[in-house]
Amino acid sequence: MMIVTLQEWLERLVPVLERLASDPQRQMEYLESIGVGGSADELALEFDDVYQPARHALDDSGYSAEFRSALSELDLQLSSMSGPDHPLLWTAQGLLEAPQWAQVRRMAHRALLLMGRQE
Repeated sequence: MMIVTLQEWLERLVPVLERLASDPQRQMEYLESIGVGGSADELALEFDDVYQPARHALDDSGYSAEFRSALSELDLQLSSMSGPDHPLLWTAQGLLEAPQWAQVRRMAHRALLLMGRQE
């Protein structure tokens, strides 16, 4: 699906950020509901699928530098967790217990706050 406007992009971004910000149990329930079980990488892939195509368009979007920075930092955090050195982070146990995932949740929550989507 091609994103035509910034508004459409934001409409896709919000639920992805909400899933990243939600507690580990809700994240697990979501992953099970889409048929990937405890494969936490799906959460990062969803963010990547939405963020990467439009990240440069954010510069001219009118959104604050703080919001743009929050998304960029979240992207960097997820990237730092990737790769063959971190396979346990992408398991159900990693999602539930790893401090890296707790950081992702805080970062996603902050991005939502900066959008005015959460309190």
